Amino acid sequence: MTGNRPVVSIIVPCYNAEKFIGRGISSIIHQTCPDWELILIDDGSTDSTAVICQKAAAEDKRVHFVEQKNQGVSAARNAGLDMAKGQYVMFMDSDDYVSPDILAFTLREADKYDADIVMVGHNRVEKNGRIHSDSAHWIDTENSAKIKEDILLNRLPNFVWGKLYKKSLWDNIRMPVGQIMEDLYIMPEVFYKARRVILRKDPYYYYSHENEHSIMSEAGTHYIRRKYDHFLAWENHEGIANQYNNQEASLLCAQKSMRSIVRALSLDAGICALSDAERNYGLQYIRKSSALLPFHICVLRDMLLSNHRRLLKLFGKIQRVLIERQQRRRARRG
Repeated sequence: MTGNRPVVSIIVPCYNAEKFIGRGISSIIHQTCPDWELILIDDGSTDSTAVICQKAAAEDKRVHFVEQKNQGVSAARNAGLDMAKGQYVMFMDSDDYVSPDILAFTLREADKYDADIVMVGHNRVEKNGRIHSDSAHWIDTENSAKIKEDILLNRLPNFVWGKLYKKSLWDNIRMPVGQIMEDLYIMPEVFYKARRVILRKDPYYYYSHENEHSIMSEAGTHYIRRKYDHFLAWENHEGIANQYNNQEASLLCAQKSMRSIVRALSLDAGICALSDAERNYGLQYIRKSSALLPFHICVLRDMLLSNHRRLLKLFGKIQRVLIERQQRRRARRG
C-alpha cells in the first residue's frame, strides 16, 4: 500500500448470502497479491450474512464492512465506490469467488499494456458442482475498439464483475438504482470512457449458478420488469453508439431496444406491473423507432400502437403461461 491507499478495492454487495459469502471472502483473503481492500456492503440481509462479514472484518484490517437498509445491488455497489480508496476497483458478487491469482494477473497486465480495463474470462459453477468455462471461445486481444464494440453489442458479457478498472473511470458514473439489468445498462459508458482495454480469456473468475433463489430463475411480474429494464439498457447502448457515430451498432441496438419494449408491454397487458409513466415512455419509443423487426414483433407492435386491449390481454396471458412453463422446465432440469 501507498500510505493508507490500497492498489485495488474489491467491492462486494451482499444480501442473504450466508451460504456463499464466506467462500468469496476467503478467495480474496488468499490472493497472492496482498495489496487490496475488501469492501463488504450488506444490503439489509435477514440471515447471518452480516455476522460472517463482521467476523472477517475483525480478523483482517483490509476487510471493511458496512450495513445499509435494503436498497438493491446497485445502491450497494455505489456505496462501495464511494468508499473505495484503491487506484483500481474490482467487483465480485456475493455468491461468486475468484482465483487466488486474479489480482496479481490483472495488475500485471494493466501495467504491461498501460490498460484502463483488464477483462478476464470466467467459469460457471452449476448447482451440481460442475464447473465449465464460459470464456473458452474468446480470443485474447489488445484491440480496444473491437472490445468496446463487442461490449456495446453484448457479444462480450456486460457483467460488471470479472474486470479490473482504473477507479478514475467511475468518476461521475454510478450504477442505476432500481434497475434489474444494471450491468447491461452501465458497461458501455465505462468501457467507452477507457483509453485502452485488453481481454484475456483465462477464467480467473467463478460465476455461481448454485443459488436456487437467483433472480434469473424467476418469472411473472419480475420477468416483465427485467424485459423493461432490458429496453432501458439497450436504449442507452443505442445512445452511446450514436454518440460515437457507429451507425451499424446503433441500428442493432435499436432492434434490441424495440424487441425488449414490445415484449415487456405485451407481457404486461392485463396485469399492469409497469407504471403508466413507464408504459407511456415505452410507447413513445415505439412510435419514433424505425427499427426493422421480425413479423411477430411487428404484429405485437401494431397491436400496442392501436391499443387492441382484448387481443393484448389474450396475447399477454398466453405469453406469461408459456414463460412460466419454460421456467418450470428449466427448474426441473436443475
